[in-house]
Amino acid sequence: MGLIRALRRFAAQTNQDGVALFMVIGAMTILAILVSEFTYVAQVNQKLAYDTFDQVKALYGAKSGLKLSLMRLKAYQNLKSLSGAKIGGIGQGVSAPEIPKKLLQQLWAFPIVFPLPAVPGLSTTDQERLQKFNANSGLEGVQFSAIIETESAKYPINQMAGVQTLPSPSPSASPIPGTSSTPSVDPKQAFGEFLNDLINERKKSDEGFAAEYRDLRLEELVQHINAWVDPTAEDPAYGREGFPGAKKAPFYSLSELHMVPSLDDTLYDLFQPHLTVLSPQGLNVNMMSQTMLRALVPQMRDEEAKEYFEFKDAADVDNSFKDEAAFFGLLQKTVSAFRNTAAFEAWKDQMKKRGIAFVTDDTEFKITVRSQVNRTVRTIEAWVTVQGGTSTTPPAVPGKPATPTKDAGIKIVSMRIL
Repeated sequence: MGLIRALRRFAAQTNQDGVALFMVIGAMTILAILVSEFTYVAQVNQKLAYDTFDQVKALYGAKSGLKLSLMRLKAYQNLKSLSGAKIGGIGQGVSAPEIPKKLLQQLWAFPIVFPLPAVPGLSTTDQERLQKFNANSGLEGVQFSAIIETESAKYPINQMAGVQTLPSPSPSASPIPGTSSTPSVDPKQAFGEFLNDLINERKKSDEGFAAEYRDLRLEELVQHINAWVDPTAEDPAYGREGFPGAKKAPFYSLSELHMVPSLDDTLYDLFQPHLTVLSPQGLNVNMMSQTMLRALVPQMRDEEAKEYFEFKDAADVDNSFKDEAAFFGLLQKTVSAFRNTAAFEAWKDQMKKRGIAFVTDDTEFKITVRSQVNRTVRTIEAWVTVQGGTSTTPPAVPGKPATPTKDAGIKIVSMRIL
């Protein structure tokens, strides 16, 4: 009996120790789960904080690139106004040297990247200065590229609906002048003829494209594009084919073309480089691409196009056009079909009827800035006009002198941050 009572006491004590051990293990498990949860939440919050910080840095890096680009356009504007201008006092004025157009274009044409890369051939001292500038810029960890493209050599897409300027979300934005010539044909028809020129030019060099789009109904496509812009146009294709309703407002970005029925990626890639949402005063012949020129001048043969651009883009001499007459003169000299004066005058008359004017200066630009911090990327796209700055004097207020205000002549017409 004594042995039995001893075994019972031992069993009872063993059960109590097992329960205690189980409670300790359970408590440690709960603590481990809580610690893991707290650690996970802390890591998530830290990652969110770092991501937010990166987004802010990337945004301000993009804004820095935009301001640098505007500064370059301002320098271009100032030097262009000084080129060949009269300087000095009354009776002592002399003409400033005329700066070649190619040299002026370099003020905005080449892209800017940051951090500034080391240029081959720099001395050790200059490389150290460059590294010091990058380190002291206040943009640690920020990388951005800023590209300025001319919009003055592109066709204004909003013009086909009679829109001569691109409205801006900013109430302070001023309108941009429209084309310098008034078309005598329907603007929508003129736009369709321009797209037809681009398509025909592509068909000449791409048999696959010609076969795929031989049955393209261009009139319907132009109607779809016009219905996106024109608030009075009706087009049942919107909604019926799975597309949302038409915008009924001007294009702010050419990416909106993806919302137009019947316009696929191939056609978008063909049209986009030659269209603009701005309203330039004319097509800049100094910046016109070969595709654009040959679309407007279908009479130009391959060897004539090669001769034309070899002369215009000669590296050792500045053959930029100073006026429209110089452009017409080179066309008549290069294009054999235009040596017939009647044929050349007929082509000029056709351009005038379609509302296509030719200019030799850049006044409309698109700035694209891409900024990156770690994996965060922000992009700014801005459409800018550069006109001659003017001084205006507001009406005098009693008791306050009238202070003239200076118009910088550079306006951001539209901008978006992506």
